Formats: sequence, structure tokens, C-alpha cells
Amino acid sequence: MSRKNFWMEEKSTLENELIVLLKPGLKAKVVLDLLKKHGAKNISFLPLISGVVCTGSLEKMLKSLKVQKEVLHIEENIRVKLYPVIKIKHPWGESIFKTKGGQQIIPWGTSRIGANKAWSASQGKTVNVAVLDTGIYAKHPDLRVNVKGGVNIINSKRSFYDDNGHGTHLAGTIGAVDNGVGIIGVAPQVNLFAVKVLDKNGRGSVTDIVKGLGWCVQNKMQVVNMSFGSDHPSAALHQAVKAAAGAGIVLVAAAGNDGSKNSVDYPAAYPETIAIGGINERNQLFIFSSQGPEIDLVAPATRVLSTARGGEYEKMSGTSMATAHVTGVAALLIAHNPEKDSTRVFKRLKATAENLKGLKPSQQGAGLVRADYALHERHEQFDLSLASEVNQNVS
Repeated sequence: MSRKNFWMEEKSTLENELIVLLKPGLKAKVVLDLLKKHGAKNISFLPLISGVVCTGSLEKMLKSLKVQKEVLHIEENIRVKLYPVIKIKHPWGESIFKTKGGQQIIPWGTSRIGANKAWSASQGKTVNVAVLDTGIYAKHPDLRVNVKGGVNIINSKRSFYDDNGHGTHLAGTIGAVDNGVGIIGVAPQVNLFAVKVLDKNGRGSVTDIVKGLGWCVQNKMQVVNMSFGSDHPSAALHQAVKAAAGAGIVLVAAAGNDGSKNSVDYPAAYPETIAIGGINERNQLFIFSSQGPEIDLVAPATRVLSTARGGEYEKMSGTSMATAHVTGVAALLIAHNPEKDSTRVFKRLKATAENLKGLKPSQQGAGLVRADYALHERHEQFDLSLASEVNQNVS
């Protein structure tokens, strides 16, 4: 099977855009003078990390800057493109809703992970969830109550409006409101924030993601959904991920749609994120789900019904969809116990996952995320085991 990536690289035909990582603590003037001296142009400082983005010749700057003691690393700002796997539109009022007598639908994935069984304990109220993606269609009847704001990273002069549809679909799975119509999300009372880091064609860059994570830290997001990836590592991206995780944010990332062994994409491959693979309705591995030792959990990934632009609905498949389910469960858990930090949330989700027969650890990690188990079952046992672990570390 040929490798099918979440993203297709698109190298700029203009001057190379570069990311330069520098030693911490340098004054801005020192950095600007150094970079300009070696041919850098359009220099812009990046949040969270000690680095800048600029334009210039990679070959020339590598030669001249690599010997400078202030410079730690230089890399290209990779431009990438998102590809959803399957997309089936379901306009409002179509047969899928008529068969339910116009009643609100609990999508199969939301039900499979036991979210509806957890709602008596938590619905994610007041938890801030950021969707780093193509934006959100905030006027959707299932989303407008929960969408509290956002930002357009790729064009600060425009709104976070979703001109692609991918981000709106994820937002519905995470937090479509319980309003008696359409669908209901995993965490129907969360605060949703759109962080637009991808354009209408799904194109973005490492620096867009870094800036998006910077916004999340600054605006006190508690959970971040990252349903994108690249098979190329980035030192700058990893620094930003570390900084966001260090700020206490739960980072949930799609493993990728490569459908092969040892193919988990970045940033999911970084240990600071929760890497999510996908399953189908028969508890089998989603055919395109990336595999590898980095996989932490799996969630429903096929024919997931959720919100679409224009107030409509559509079904989509991919580990993007799986990731949104886990993001919702993380929000439920945080609302249920606000004192849990990101590490404890991560441990709780893995400790209460459902192991699926026939799937290897490299395919499912700890297993299928279960909202009902995470919030109800084995609660005391889990907390005791954590207390024991802490005591052992102290001693």
C-alpha cells in the first residue's frame, strides 16, 4: 500500500522561509543585527520558542550562521497541505435526520466511547478547548452557543471563519451543543475556540502552528486539538509543543493517515502529545491509520457524522476525526476534576482505555478511549495507584 500522508509538502518557489533557533536570553537588537548581517530578511520573532522566522538562502545562511555561537539550529519552514480521506455531505433535514423523526442524533463514535454515559458526571462545562485547524463556522446552530472566540493566525486582518470545513467538523465532534436538534458532541458544554492555522485549501506551515500554540498558552487553553501532521520532524515545532505542554495544556494529536507501520506523524510522534489512531465500526483498525510505538490511544475514525459549513452536516473519515473524540473526553475529565493536571489526564485516559482484541499495541496503544470508564469506573483504584507512584518518586 502506498503511503498516504495527512499532508503534502509544498516548497515555496520564492525565497526560502527559514526558522532560526537561538540561544535563550539574547536581546532582540542582537538577534536582528546578527541575522541581517548574514542576509536574513523579513525577520519575525516567534512565541514560545527562542527563535525567529525569516527569508533568505538556506544554503548561504547555513554556511554563514552555523558557526555562530548564538545560533542553535536552522531549518526550512515547511509548507504543507491537509487531505481528508472520505467526505460525505448530509444537508440539514436530509433522510438521516428524518429517520430519527427530527430528533437529535448521538453519532456512533460518541456512543461507542461511552460519552453519553458520562454526561451525568460531566459535560465539559467551562473547559477551554482550542481547535488548531481551518477555523470554525461559528454560526452553525449546533456550535454557535459554544464557540467563544478564536484567532486567524494566517491572516490577522480576517476572522477565524472556516473556509474549508475540516475544523468545523472536528468542533462538532468535540462540542456540538445539546439543543435537541442535529447532533450532540462528546463534551456538549465546552468553550470552543477556533485557532485558524490552515487556509481554505488546508495549507499551513510550522510557524503558523507555533504561533497558534503561542496563542493557546497566552489565552489559557486547557485542551488543544491538532488533527494535522507531517512525516518530517521540526525542532521549532517540538520546542513549541514542549512549551505548551509545560504550561499545562493537554495536547491531543492525530497519528496520521499513512496506513503503514512506523508512520506516526509529527507532532503526534512527540512524547508531550497524546497520539491518536483510528478504528472503524467493527472495532478494527481504520485502514489508513498510522501505526507505531508512539500510538497512545484509538478512537472512532470512520464515517463520523458532524457539523459542516452553512449549518449542514457531513460524514468524514480519518484519524482527524478520532482525535476530536479524545479531545472531547479530555475536556469531560478536566471539568469533572479541575485539579487534574495534563499529566494526570493523560494517565487517566490510558489507564481506563478499552483494550481491543486483535489489535497490537503499535496499532491501538493503550486501547479505545472510554469516557464512561474515565469518569466512573475504577476511579478510586486509579487515584490510589497515582498516589503510590508519587510516594515512590518522593522516597
